[in-house]
This record gives sequence, C-alpha cells and structure tokens, in this order.
Amino acid sequence: MEALKFREMPYERPDGDALKTSMRTLTEKLRAAGSYEAAKAVFLEKETLSKHIQTLATLAQVRHTIDTRDKFYDEENGFWNQLSPELEEYSQEWTKAMLASPYRADFEKEYGTLMFLNAEIALKTFSPEIIPELQKENDLTTEYDKLIASAQIPFEGGVYTLSQLSPFKTGADDAQRLAAWKAEGGWYKEHQSELDRIYDELVHLRDTMGKKLGYKGYTELGYYRMGRNCYGKADVEKFRAAVQKYLVPVADKIYRRQAERLGKSYPLSFADAALEFRSGNPCPMGTPDDILAQGMKFYGELSPETKEFFRTMLDNELLDVLSTEGKQAGGYCTSLETVTLPDTVETLGDQLFYYCTALDEVQIPEKVTELGGYTFYGCMSLKSFTVPKNLENIGAMSFVACPSLETIAVEDGNTKYQAVDNVLYDTEESILYLYPAGRTDTSFTLPESTLVVYAGAFFAAGNLQQVNFDEKLQYIGEMAFDFCSGLTSLTIPKAVTTIGTTAFADCTGLTSVTFSGASDEDGGEGGDLEIGDYAFFCDDNLKEVQLPKRVSSVGKYAFGCTSPADDDDSEDYVTVSSDSGDNLKVKALDGFLLIAALLLQFYDRCLLFLHLCFFFFYLVYRVLILLHKIAVEIGNFLYVFCPADQL
Repeated sequence: MEALKFREMPYERPDGDALKTSMRTLTEKLRAAGSYEAAKAVFLEKETLSKHIQTLATLAQVRHTIDTRDKFYDEENGFWNQLSPELEEYSQEWTKAMLASPYRADFEKEYGTLMFLNAEIALKTFSPEIIPELQKENDLTTEYDKLIASAQIPFEGGVYTLSQLSPFKTGADDAQRLAAWKAEGGWYKEHQSELDRIYDELVHLRDTMGKKLGYKGYTELGYYRMGRNCYGKADVEKFRAAVQKYLVPVADKIYRRQAERLGKSYPLSFADAALEFRSGNPCPMGTPDDILAQGMKFYGELSPETKEFFRTMLDNELLDVLSTEGKQAGGYCTSLETVTLPDTVETLGDQLFYYCTALDEVQIPEKVTELGGYTFYGCMSLKSFTVPKNLENIGAMSFVACPSLETIAVEDGNTKYQAVDNVLYDTEESILYLYPAGRTDTSFTLPESTLVVYAGAFFAAGNLQQVNFDEKLQYIGEMAFDFCSGLTSLTIPKAVTTIGTTAFADCTGLTSVTFSGASDEDGGEGGDLEIGDYAFFCDDNLKEVQLPKRVSSVGKYAFGCTSPADDDDSEDYVTVSSDSGDNLKVKALDGFLLIAALLLQFYDRCLLFLHLCFFFFYLVYRVLILLHKIAVEIGNFLYVFCPADQL
C-alpha cells in the first residue's frame, strides 16, 4: 500500500485577515462563556485553529529549508515572517483571557497548571509595539540561513557546500585537511561584511525589543522567549562555574592525549583539533542508501517500536539527511499538527499517522478505499473520525491508543460500515470495529447480532466498568479490551471460540471472569475455546478462574499475573481441559511464586557458575603440577649433564 509522502501533503497560503478575525472572535467567545463546558468548547476550537495555522507554517518552513532557492517557498516563508508576529498580538489577547477566566481552576484540573505557567511567561515576551522588530528579526534570520545555504566553495577540482566540505575537514591527510579549513575560511572571509551586518543588526534589534518591553537589554527577554520556566540566569551562572571547575580540566586532559596520539604539539591548531585518530576519523561506509539500510537494521534491533517509527519516516519521506545544494545548514526535528490529504489519495498505508500525538483531526478524501493497519495508532489527540463513503477496509489496530477519540461517524452512501451511537460496526452489526476510547459511558451492551469484537476495538476504554456480551458472540480479537482498567467482571458466552492475544491484558480492576458452561459436565455448548498468549496478563486482582472443559489450548502467560485464592484449603490452580478431554492443572503464578521461581533460577545459575569456577581452578592446578614436574626434570637434566661451574 502506497503511503502519503511528505511532498504530497498539500499547502495553501491562508487568508491572514480571516485568521485574525477568527482568533478575535474566539477570544470574545471565551470571555462570554457562561460555564466551564462552554469555555472548554471554545478552548478546543482555538486549539484546532492554532494547529491548522502551525501546520501550514511548518510545511512552508520545512520546504524552504530543503531548498532555499525554491522561489515559491521562499515567498511563502517571507509571508509567514510578516504574518506570525501580527498573529501574536491576537494570541496574546487570547492568553490574557485564559489567565483571567473564572474557570481557570477547572482548566488546571483537567489540563494541568503548566500551560498557565507558560502562558504567563509568554505575556512577558510580546507587545504590539515590537511587531516591526519581530518581522525584521525573521527577515534577518532568513537572510542568514539563505547566505549559509548558498555557499559554493571550490576545492580540489570540485565545488562544495559547507556541509559537503565536512569530510575533507576531518580527513587523515594533514595537508588536505588544512587546505579544506582554509577554503571554508576563505568563503567566510569573502562574505565577512554581510555576516557582520546581519549580526550587528540582530544585536541592536534584540536590544531594542528588550528595552521596549521594559528590560535592561535582551538577556532577560531571551530567557523568557526560550520558555525557561524552571531555571534562570543565576542557575546558568552556577552551571557555567561547575563546567569550568569540573569539565574543563577533563577536556584539557583529553585534548592533550589527542595531541600526543596525533604527534602534534599542544594546544592543537584549529584544523588538527578535528582529527581524532592518526588513521583518520570513523566515517560512514557505503552509499546513502547503504547507510540508511544500516540505520534501519540498528533501529530494528532496538525495539519493534523504533523499527516501525524509522520505517514510517523512510516510507513517507519524512527523513531528509543528505547534503544538497541550497539546503539550510544544521539539523532539526518538527511535527505537523493537522494534515489535509489530497483528493487523489485512494489508500492510506500502514502506520501512516503512527504516534502522531498532536494530530487531533484528519479529513479523509472521498476516493480512499482502504486504511492500512495501525494507521492512527498512538494518535492521542485525535477526537473524531468520519468514515468516507467509499472506504471498504479498515486495517487491524487502526485506532488503538487513541484515548481522546469520542466521535465516530460514517458518510451517507457507505455500504460497508455504519455508526450506531458513536460505535462503529459493519452494516449488519455482526462485527464491532471500534468503541471510541474517549467515551464517558460506564457500561455497554453488545447487540444480539454481534458475532465478532475486532482487534483493539475497546483498547484503553478506561471509563468502561461493565460490558455485556450476547450469547451469540463467537470471537474476541487481540488487544480487544487491553488496558480497560475500569472493568470489574466479565461473563464469556458459551459460543466464544477465540480469545485473542492480550485480549483482556492489563485490566487491573478485573476481579471476576465467568465462562458460561464451565461447570457443565460436557463443557457446555459451543466449539473448542482457544485462549491466546497473555490473554489475561497482569490482571492482578483476578483471584480465581474456572475454565470450561471445552478449552482446547491456553497460551503462554495467559494468566501470568493471576493471584491464587486466599482460601487455605483451595488448590491454587486453574482447571483446563486438554485436547483429549483429560483435566490438566495449570499453576496460576502470584507475585510470591514468581519471585521464588526467579530466585530458584538465580540459584541454578550461581551453582552452574561455581561448578565452572571449580573446573577452571582444578584445570589450572593440574597445569601447574605438570609445569612443576617439567621444571624438576629439566633441573635434574642440567644437574647431571652440565659442569657445576656452568650452573
């Protein structure tokens, strides 16, 4: 499945005046709100608008940095340089309204106090009278970036950017390395007047901003502009003193050892300081594709999550690491708040928006027919989703770990899905695809027609305390109720034949699970029941489970954290039936038994280690005995055959 590439993400210059009007209107609505619910609704509306603005600004900025020579995005970057400070005036008015809101305590209870602390700091960084200075500052910063990106440095028959010249500046050849540094220095010398002018204008500009806002200069304002909310100038001074006292002597020793290793005098010259080893610094091997492939291997071996993240970055062209002409110097990481997909997209690939935690809204084009697996996995801010009319397939786990999701709708004309009371089903209600985790309901009853609970359907629905299954239910998918910590009891119908991997894992409030027909001699109606790996893993409060005779298999650690009953006369076992019908006994490990098992394993390892040590020392002992015998024989030989005056 082809995923949406970064280059395909649409960008359109917004109407600046319309944005200002919208921000002013929202501020007025916040001030007029008659309840916390009304104020919160305005707050969320403002968040949506802010994310839309930030997404457009980020797209323009990123594409400008990729190639500063691109005329279109150069103009768009200039547009945002002028608009952003103007929007700040309206943003500040909103901030003042939030700080003065009679519902501030309610906001702090739900969203925390940090956003208000940061808001108070933000008020100290702006006044409408510094808008011209902010606009000029943006222009000067852009001018500097474009100047650095434009560098074309002749060297050894080629022409290089500053980044492309870097390998020559760290090479093992002393003459070449020095020549590369001189070539770079020559370019800076050639453009010294431009660089000095930009720097001088920025210094005076920022000093002016600081004084207009009532500060002695820029330093105090600079701290606030960086959003420093937990340390100040005095703390930085202490840190610098500590660096000078403890780190500088260590660095001095390291540089002295480097000079000795290179056969150079200390202190090292500017060019020699870049060389770590006489044989040359470690450098990447192979083509850029080879290096990215090795990066994929590295991240893949760290964890499944890092592997998928790196793959998503590569597949969607979200990783740009090559040194190219016109590219802005340096590196950075950023994110998009909202995404508008082009109308031509027909398929959303696997993990397209994987862990896009800031994404709260997405509009799916009408032509899209398929969502890949894990499409919106980890989109913690996603609040609503509308299934387009042509969508025919939703991949597994597409909406897992979306705790803010409250609303599911289906467009008219869709022949595959329907939404009933914000719950997503197929048109016959035989498959329940998604129960939004953000719903506030404490109980839910599945329709009589529902036969399948889809993978991840109820994942992390923390408010859910009770779920009622109809007796016709046959299949509970993997991770279906994972992290439903509010659930207290369950009754599994006789017709259920599969409980998937981690289906009820981490349901820490679960105290009772009843399998219908467990007490029947024949095991009750229905086919064989398979319980997957980790199905009830870490359900710490589950004391006792009786499984029906029809159970054909129990996966590993299915009841891995289950505690046995407190009754002294009880057998701390779960009853299971084998394929042959013979009763088996499966130990339910509690914390004590688990620790005991680990200690026993540790004891076995220690015993093995001692045996190996004994064998090693015994071997050494035998070797020493042999050497002693050899030495004695040599001594006897010398005593017999050599004259005494030669011994």
